Amino acid sequence: MIEDECKKLGVIIFRGEEDDVLSRYYKCAKKFNFQTIVRVTGDCPLVDPKIIDEAISLFKEKKVDYCANTIPPSTSMYPDGSDVEVFSFNALKKSFFECSDCLYREHVTFYIWRTSKFSTYQMKYKKDYSNLRITVDYKSDLEVINKIDHYLKINNLFGHLDEILIFLENNKNIADINSKYNFGDGWNIDE
Repeated sequence: MIEDECKKLGVIIFRGEEDDVLSRYYKCAKKFNFQTIVRVTGDCPLVDPKIIDEAISLFKEKKVDYCANTIPPSTSMYPDGSDVEVFSFNALKKSFFECSDCLYREHVTFYIWRTSKFSTYQMKYKKDYSNLRITVDYKSDLEVINKIDHYLKINNLFGHLDEILIFLENNKNIADINSKYNFGDGWNIDE
């Protein structure tokens, strides 16, 4: 179990309600006195640290409640799976106390970026790659990730987004493997 491994390694962990992810985020941030929260998810194994740094910088520079690169999906220029969200504790706290919709509580930041109660900023990319998937929701996604991983290893590359995009542009057959899926499939709500 992940929790047991973390304890063995001396990694600080936080556990919360299984069916209320918003509550987990809020209670964890409150416990550790976080004022800024950076969210990357486990189904996005290829998130570029450069994008994380850029998102944090823009969050501070723009003085917004929320900054992200792939949210909202309808205007994203980034591939699904490069997802980075940065938001304030105050926005998280307001969401925690005001939001009662179970679906919104499962998806943590829906209340922040889908209502007009918060200031938000969406990062833009130099070209629109929103049709590409480098996330893991389906078996075909994992196949794509494994092919990208193999390419990065044999070429001794770090895995920055630009490196991944060059590979996918030059290997359209690999990008096509999971192209039948769209960002947000499975969210069960209209944007």
